[in-house]
Amino acid sequence: MLKIPTIERMPRQQHGSMTVVPLKADFPGQANYLLGSEAMSKGLVHVQEVNQQGSVSTLHVENVSPSFVLFIDGDQLIGAKQNRVSNTTVLLAPQSSSTIPVSCVEQGRWGYKSAQFQPSPEAAPPSIRKILRKSTMDSIRENGEHGADQGAVWNEISRKQQSLSAHSETQAMSDTYQHVEQELNAYQSNLKYTPGANGFLVAIGSRVVGLDLFDSAQICEQIWDRVVRGFSLDAVECKQQLAELREQDVEEAVGRFRFASWQRVPAVAAGETYRVEIESSSSDETPWHYASNGELQGPVSIEVIQQMLAQGSIDLSTRVWTPGMPKWSPAAMVPQLASPPQVDDSFMASALALDGQLVHGSAMLN
Repeated sequence: MLKIPTIERMPRQQHGSMTVVPLKADFPGQANYLLGSEAMSKGLVHVQEVNQQGSVSTLHVENVSPSFVLFIDGDQLIGAKQNRVSNTTVLLAPQSSSTIPVSCVEQGRWGYKSAQFQPSPEAAPPSIRKILRKSTMDSIRENGEHGADQGAVWNEISRKQQSLSAHSETQAMSDTYQHVEQELNAYQSNLKYTPGANGFLVAIGSRVVGLDLFDSAQICEQIWDRVVRGFSLDAVECKQQLAELREQDVEEAVGRFRFASWQRVPAVAAGETYRVEIESSSSDETPWHYASNGELQGPVSIEVIQQMLAQGSIDLSTRVWTPGMPKWSPAAMVPQLASPPQVDDSFMASALALDGQLVHGSAMLN
């Protein structure tokens, strides 16, 4: 059974709408592994299409190093026929080859830029990681594989680019980061790695949105900027959410992760993989549509509409419609939208262990 040691909360950092709480947990030992980005930069790991024709949902990875190599969920890979992100955390055995599950984050390109992929300076934002977490758990239940909802990933990238007025000829997630580069740099400059930390909890406004924990402070320091940069993209979009994060919410999120009822599931490569999923009681699958700049948009979930209202990308005068409404109406006239939304209490956690000890664990919330 997977056990998580006591997690200490270190002094928090805050910039804009985002709060980072560094975490520290003492593990009895540390696995000998490299991060995928580091190994790729050193030529120790080669990531390429599975064959000349390519497959959107899988990539071929060869580890020629004598060490294990770790890719975490949401790691972005740039190049080849189109940019991808890892669907789940994967540990490659030394001197091994594997086929890993991925999702496309560049819908408008399917042609070679390079033979091999290169590492990216940013990981996927929590809004994408949450989609990956939910859909891979569904896929594991259905067929034992770590497939993801590609359509939902593309829809979220498109929605975010529209919200941030970011243009991309190939609908690439990486172009969204470049569009708000200055704001992301400000987050990165103000949210620095805390020596000794081997994890971090992130909140946007008053909502805890994610948590990552590693068995090594050195690994955490190496990956800090890339993953925090991913969280920052959602924070830039939610810049109006400046409510204070409550200490009790931090404590609850850390406790839910540490004492989760972990369920072992098939691993992609080396190590042991575990999952936990607690659905939100407020989830609503009804499709909604809204008018923006004279064009009809959707379908999206009511949670997306509520998020856009909170962010200020639409307002209560925006006309909306869902099946069952007699006509399009301003959001202010719709009870579910005119009042504050219920808190989304979803909790989806994953962990990868080696010989029973955690290597990387993460949780996506709210």
